[in-house]
Amino acid sequence: MQFPTVVLIDKLLDYCRGFLSVTLINLADRIGVLVGGWAIYGIAALLFIVGLVAGIRGDSAGTIIFAVLLLPIGVVLQYVAVKMLDAVDRLVESTPTSMHGEGFLSVIAVAAGLIGAIGVPVSVIFGIIAAARGNFGVLMLVMVAVYFVYLAALALNPTRIAVSHTDDNTIGQEAIGLATFVLKSFYKFVPVLFGVTAVVVAIMTILALVQIIGLPKGAGRFAPNVFNATAMMFILLCLIPLLGYILFLGYYLFIDVLRALLTLGASRTAELRGKAASGAASAKAGGAASTKAGGAASAKAGGAASTKAGGAASAKAGGARSAKAPTTKRASGGTSRTTRKKS
Repeated sequence: MQFPTVVLIDKLLDYCRGFLSVTLINLADRIGVLVGGWAIYGIAALLFIVGLVAGIRGDSAGTIIFAVLLLPIGVVLQYVAVKMLDAVDRLVESTPTSMHGEGFLSVIAVAAGLIGAIGVPVSVIFGIIAAARGNFGVLMLVMVAVYFVYLAALALNPTRIAVSHTDDNTIGQEAIGLATFVLKSFYKFVPVLFGVTAVVVAIMTILALVQIIGLPKGAGRFAPNVFNATAMMFILLCLIPLLGYILFLGYYLFIDVLRALLTLGASRTAELRGKAASGAASAKAGGAASTKAGGAASAKAGGAASTKAGGAASAKAGGARSAKAPTTKRASGGTSRTTRKKS
C-alpha cells in the first residue's frame, strides 16, 4: 500500500538524484584534491610567516627553526597526500559489495540529505562567528555537514562505490553490506574532506597570524603555542589521505574475514543439506528394495509351501487308492470261492 507521503518523498528523491549525481560526486572529488593540494603550498608559506612572527614575539629560536623546517616537510607531505588520494577510487572499486533492495539506502539518503541541507548553512554561519571569537573548533562542524550531503549523494548513487542490489543476501551478508557501505562512504569522502579541511586550516592560519600580531607586549610568550597548534593542524591535514588509506585497509580486512566465515558457513550448510538429501534418497531406495525382495521371498515361500502341500495331498490320495484296491480284490476273490463251493 502506497501512502501519499511515501510517494511524495520517493518523487523528491528522484528529483534530488538528478543533481546529486555521479557527475557531481566526481566533480566534488576533483575540486577537493585540487583545493587541498594547492592550499598546502599557501598554508606552508603562511605558517612560515606565522612561525617567524611567533618566534620573534615569543623570543623563541626553536619556533623559528620549526617554521623553516615546515617548508620542506610540507612539500613531502603534499606528495604523500596526493599519492594516497590517487588510491581512493582504485580501492573502492576493487571491493564490490551488495545490499538487498533500495529501501535502506533511501532512508539513509533522506536522513543524511535533511541533516546536510540544514547543517551546511547553519555550521558555516556559526563557524565564522565562533572563529571570529577565537573558537576554531566550530569550523569542523562544516565538514560534518558537508559529509552528510555527500553521504546522501552516495546513497542515491551506490554504484559509484561498487555497491549493487541483490535479492540473495543472507542476514549476515546484509549486515556486511551495510557496514561496507558506511566504510566506503567515509573513505570516498576523503578527497572532499581533504579539500574542506585545507580551507579550514587556511582560515585558522590567517586568524592565528592576526591573533599573534594582536597580542599585547606582555603576552608574547603565548605566540609559539598558537603557532604550534596551527602547525599540528597543518600536519594532520596532510596526513588525512594516508590515515584514511590505513584505516580503510585495516577495517576492510576485518570485514573480509567475516565474509569468508559466512561463506564457509553457507558452504558447510549446503554440504550438510546435500548429505541429508542423499541419505534420505538412499534410505528410500533401500526401503523400496527391501520391500521388493520381501515380496519375492514371500511369493517363493508360498509357492514352495503350495507345492509341498500339493505333493502331500497327492501322495495321500494315492495311498488311499492303493489301500482300497486290495480290499476290493480280496472281496472279489472271496465271492468267487463261495460260488465254486456251492457248485
